Amino acid sequence: MKKIPITKKKTIKKQKAQRVSTVEVSPAAPDGFRSFADLFLEDFGIQISEGEWAEGDCREDLPVIDAAKLNSFENNLCYAEDSYPVTGLERGSVESGDNYCFVIYNPATVDGVNAAVYFEVLLTKSDAGYFFKRAGVEDSPDASVPSEEGYRTLADLFLEDFGIQLTKTEGEWTNGEWHEWLPVVDTNKLNVLPVTNYSPQTDLFFLDDSSAAVTGVQFDSVTETGLYHFLIYNPRADIWADILLIKSTTDYSFKRTEPEYIPEPEPTPTPEPVPSEPIPPPTPEPTPEPVVVIPAKSALEEVYTTLTAQKLCTIVGLRTLLAKEQGISIKEAKSRITAVFKAVSDISALSGMSSLYGLGVFRQQKVKARTVVSNLGYGKYKLPRSSKFVFKPGKILKAKMAMCTGKTTAQIITTLQNLDTIKAAKSTVRKATRKKAIKKSGMSGK
Repeated sequence: MKKIPITKKKTIKKQKAQRVSTVEVSPAAPDGFRSFADLFLEDFGIQISEGEWAEGDCREDLPVIDAAKLNSFENNLCYAEDSYPVTGLERGSVESGDNYCFVIYNPATVDGVNAAVYFEVLLTKSDAGYFFKRAGVEDSPDASVPSEEGYRTLADLFLEDFGIQLTKTEGEWTNGEWHEWLPVVDTNKLNVLPVTNYSPQTDLFFLDDSSAAVTGVQFDSVTETGLYHFLIYNPRADIWADILLIKSTTDYSFKRTEPEYIPEPEPTPTPEPVPSEPIPPPTPEPTPEPVVVIPAKSALEEVYTTLTAQKLCTIVGLRTLLAKEQGISIKEAKSRITAVFKAVSDISALSGMSSLYGLGVFRQQKVKARTVVSNLGYGKYKLPRSSKFVFKPGKILKAKMAMCTGKTTAQIITTLQNLDTIKAAKSTVRKATRKKAIKKSGMSGK
């Protein structure tokens, strides 16, 4: 095997022996449950600390070690802080059915101008300890999910099996392409691999200037049997491990394999000719049954039956309903809604008020300077004079809410559709009356 080129040489300080402390062993997770940190790391690529989260707890600078996982649920859930992706996480109240509600959000979009980007996660807590599992399966528009069973993206495979975070997560790797300073987030997974040029207690990773574990990965070549040959190596100790992967035939996803001997298939014997039998008479065709025509659903009813309750009341429900009613794409609907929200926030900030017909009024309200007592025992502190925006619903919105109170979902949809039909009929009558008046006025002028 050829020697991997080494571009950076640095002296490595010997690690001091760590003092072992006696820590109580945490209970094992029940079947199907995981620890809080493992769940968010494996499913969303967010690195958080363990421990109980109280209602209202919020962290805005949690490291995102796999942005591709996070963006597969809702775009732009992370932002860059000093060129490093971070995100926010907040625990809400306990939902119906004793489900814990957590919100992953991008704090950079919560500025009153852009529509806030967030994603709600419902978790079920175990009775045996502080362990959780996902309460439901969200439909994900992640295009990186392999279409064949058992395959994963290259970034997911190296992160889950070897604890390595790749810097190049998408696209083909060319022969000989290699990356040296790759973060190792789980050294225990990496140390179990057998290495070439083996010596006891050697590691496939080394420490950089900040004492963080890093390693290198190289795509060596494609073998004669079609296996993709990758190398995980430590250039400081000149050791490496061989990784053989099988590539999917539909996209750039892989799964682990070991070279196996596949025997050649034996030739199948030629079947003897079967004597032909007399052709039976054709059977009469059955009388077709009448086709029951199901009336088409309205856009509002279709969106209600398609989306979950969590997504229906967010911007996902708005853009889906707008796309159905206007006959446009989801992307175009999202662009229009974002533009409207930006215009409303700009007008409100400029004039102090923005009135929307049929919805209500956004109005600026001044808040006086006040003294606040800290609940954490830090004493009193003063808050300066500020302003906030309040929303007052309009008559049409109040009338709709009053008409829909105490009714079932089907009755509410029928009521809203009738309102739209009456509104369209009145608009048609007004247009016809206006045309008739203009025509009569023109004839009398002659």
